[in-house]
Amino acid sequence: GQTRAYPLNHLDPSATMDQLGKTSIVIFTNQNRSAATAFNTTTMSTTLSFVVKDQAYTDHQTQSTWNFAGKATAGPLTGQQLTQIPAHHTFWFAWIAAFPKTTIYPKN
Repeated sequence: GQTRAYPLNHLDPSATMDQLGKTSIVIFTNQNRSAATAFNTTTMSTTLSFVVKDQAYTDHQTQSTWNFAGKATAGPLTGQQLTQIPAHHTFWFAWIAAFPKTTIYPKN
């Protein structure tokens, strides 16, 4: 029931961690922040946090590496898939018209 706008220029150019309601999320972005994808970070009853290390998304908890599609490609969680969160890339005027009660991710 909650929505949040994430302006691409407000996101970390790697992995942005956030909390929306009771859901911990990560947003992976490509290097120039032209594309992003969002995932629930809880897998197998563990909430993961991420950083980009050696040009790969890496979780702090297991040091597994993940791809842009949210799948672990190396490490103890190899083969695990993060649950994708619905996200839309759109213009602000369209977003606010559809979701007038949205919050906006703060710029750090």
